Amino acid sequence: MSAETPDGGRRGNSVRRPSGRAVFALSFLVFFGASAIWSAATPLLAAPDEPSQMVKAAAVAHGEWTAVCYQSATDANSCVANTTSALGFEVLPSFYDMIRAPDSTDPPHSQICFHTRPADPASCARSLNRTATPTEVQDGLTKYVWTYQARYPPLYYAIVGLPSHFGGSTIDLYLMRLVSAALAALFLALSLWALSKYSRNRLLLLGLVVAVTPMVLFLGGVVNSSGLEIACGVALFSSGAVLVTERLEDAPAGLVAVLVASASTLELVRSLSPLWVALSAVALVGFAKGAALGRLLRRRFVLLGGLLVVACGAAAIVWIVAVHATDVYTGAAAGIPSSTGEAAILRTSFLHNAFYLPDMVGIFGWFDTRAPAVTYLIWYALAIGLAAVGVVLGGRRRGGVLVAMALAILVVPVLISSSQARQHGYVWSGRDTLPFAVGLPLLAAAAAGRPLLERFGAARLRRLMVVVAVLAGVAQFLAFYEALRRYAVGTAGPIFGFLLHPSWHPAIGIVPALVLEFLALVALYGMLVALFGAGPGPDAEPARVAPRELVGTGLTPERPEPATASR
Repeated sequence: MSAETPDGGRRGNSVRRPSGRAVFALSFLVFFGASAIWSAATPLLAAPDEPSQMVKAAAVAHGEWTAVCYQSATDANSCVANTTSALGFEVLPSFYDMIRAPDSTDPPHSQICFHTRPADPASCARSLNRTATPTEVQDGLTKYVWTYQARYPPLYYAIVGLPSHFGGSTIDLYLMRLVSAALAALFLALSLWALSKYSRNRLLLLGLVVAVTPMVLFLGGVVNSSGLEIACGVALFSSGAVLVTERLEDAPAGLVAVLVASASTLELVRSLSPLWVALSAVALVGFAKGAALGRLLRRRFVLLGGLLVVACGAAAIVWIVAVHATDVYTGAAAGIPSSTGEAAILRTSFLHNAFYLPDMVGIFGWFDTRAPAVTYLIWYALAIGLAAVGVVLGGRRRGGVLVAMALAILVVPVLISSSQARQHGYVWSGRDTLPFAVGLPLLAAAAAGRPLLERFGAARLRRLMVVVAVLAGVAQFLAFYEALRRYAVGTAGPIFGFLLHPSWHPAIGIVPALVLEFLALVALYGMLVALFGAGPGPDAEPARVAPRELVGTGLTPERPEPATASR
C-alpha cells in the first residue's frame, strides 16, 4: 500500500523515482533520438536556410568568423571588404560550393529543386557529390561560396561545423545535423532534469509537453541555429519558473546553474537572442515576489551567475553592433513602397500572425511543408487551454504577466517586421518567436499547478497528464508522417502508398524512419508521464530555515518541541 502526498506523489515503494543523473541521461537520449530521426528523414538542404547555414558552419570551423568579403552594394558580382550587405562569401573546400542555394538560372535538377514546391518529391534533386557547373578551384578551395548568415554570431556554428574538417562529403553534413541535435537535446534534457529534481509542481511537466512542439524537435535535428536558440529558451523558462515560484528563499545551486547556462548560451546564438533573454527576464521577475527576489539577488553565487549573463549579453551586443548582425538578406524581395502608409504596414504585418502561429507548431522545409490540420488543432487547444487556466487560477499579478506574454508573442514580431518592411518587405517566421513563446505554457503551468491540485486532486491530474501526452504524441507523429510523405511523393501523392513505393526515401528507409520516430515519441511521453506519477524528487523540498529567535534553542522546525511526559 502507498499513500498520496499532498503534492501528488506517493509514499512507499509503489513508485520508484529515478536518480537525477538517470533522468538527465535518459532524457538526453530520448530528445536526441527524436531529433536525430528527423535528421535522417529530412533530405539534405531541405531545412529552412540550411545550405547557407552549412556554409557558415564550415567557414567558422575553418577560422572565418564572418566572411572574406561581401557583395558590393553597386555590383552584385563584386566582392568588397566594407559593405552593409548581409551576403558574404567564404573560401571553403570545393565540396561546399555544391550546397549553395541556386538562383533562377539553375537547372531544374539542382540540389534544392523541391524547395517551395510541395507537390514535388525530393527525388528531383541531384546528388551532392557531383556538380552541375564548373567552379573555380585553387589548392582544393573554391572561390567563392556564399552565405547570408555570414554576420551571425559564431558560437553555434563553431561547434556544429566541426565535422567539416573531415574533408567534405554528405556524411559530414549529416554529422553536422547530429551535432546540432545533440546541442538542442542537451538543453532540453537540462530542462527536464531541473523540473524533475527541484520542482514540486508536477504540472510543469505538462507545460514542457506543450512547449516542445514538433517544430522544436525538427529544428533541433537540422543545421539551423534556431534549434539551439529555442532549446535554450525552454531550459531558461523551465529553470526560471521553478526558481521564481518555488525556490526563491532557498535557491539550489544546480537550478541557478541551469538558468545561467541557458540564458548565457541563448544570448550568444542569434542576432535577436539578447532581446528574448531580456523579455524572458521581465516575465520571470513579474512572477516573483519582490522581497524574496531581492534576498536571492544578494546571494553570492546568484550574483556571480547574473554577472556572467550580463557579460555574455554585453559581448553579444558588441558583436551585433560591430558586425551588423541584424542585417538580413532577402534575395529578390523588394521593400514596401513609400506609397503604403505605416498603419497599412502594421495591419498587414499583424495579419501575418496567421502564418507565424502555425510555424511555431510546425511548418517544415522552406515554409512549404505543413503538418496535418489535426496537429495544429491539438496544439492550439493544449496551449490556449493551459494559458487560460494559468490566467484564471494564477492570481491577478501572474495572470497579468501571462496576458502580457501572449500579447508580446503577437505584437513583438509585428513591430520588428514592420520596422524592416520598407527595406526588405515582411521578414519574419514563427520559429523566430519560439525562444520566448515556449515560456507561456511553462509559466502558465507554474501559475496553475497548486490551485489545480487543490481543486481536482493528484489522481485526476495524473489522468490529465496521460491524455495530454497521448494527444501530443499523436500530433507529433502525424507531423513527422506528413513531412516524410511530402518528400517521398509530394503533397499530391498517395497518403499510404508511399510507404512501399516512394519516389524518394531516406537512407534508413520509410518504414524504419516511422517506426523509430514512433518509438522515440513513446519513450519521450512515457518518461514524462512516469515522472509525473512519481511525484517530486528528493531535492524538490526547500530546506527549512529556523527563525532567528529559535536558533540555539533546539526548537527549530527540524526539532519540534517535545511533548510533556505527564498525562
